[in-house]
Amino acid sequence: MPVGKVLRIDKSKITDNQKSKLRKFTVLKEKCSSVAENLNDNLRSFLTQYYENDKQSKHINNLSFSELRDCLSDILKKDNRFFSIEGLLMPEQRKSFRRLFADFITDRNIYTHGKLCLRLDDDSIFLFYAKRNRDGLWGCIINEDIVDSYFKTYTYISDIIGKMLVRLNAKTRT
Repeated sequence: MPVGKVLRIDKSKITDNQKSKLRKFTVLKEKCSSVAENLNDNLRSFLTQYYENDKQSKHINNLSFSELRDCLSDILKKDNRFFSIEGLLMPEQRKSFRRLFADFITDRNIYTHGKLCLRLDDDSIFLFYAKRNRDGLWGCIINEDIVDSYFKTYTYISDIIGKMLVRLNAKTRT
């Protein structure tokens, strides 16, 4: 949602409980960025192995997380070696996985570059961020359920990439 003017407040008026809640979400925000970087590294490793004997392998290290995901999406559209992996069995599942991964990276960018703020009237934690090609700040409420969903999504994507790597290694050894 677009956000209006953000007012500065006197920090002495923030209670210890509010400070504790803000610290907790600061740590969670950092963990969100950290697990995303782990996923980025795992994806880069998979793609390096996938394109091992290809000219494209030299360029893998220069690609952004989104560009790496685009490479994976191309693979999932064409390479039927991975179509028997649970979660990628049907074209709709592969499309859903590609969309989920794109959304995960969008969320990762918000967690990585966003700024946490506390709304004093109800103690909600907001994450403010700039949207690409949009003016001003945008904000979203962040809570434990949202962060938990992010970590579950990370685990799901990571598991799929892990299974793809196993499949890739099994096929290249035979």
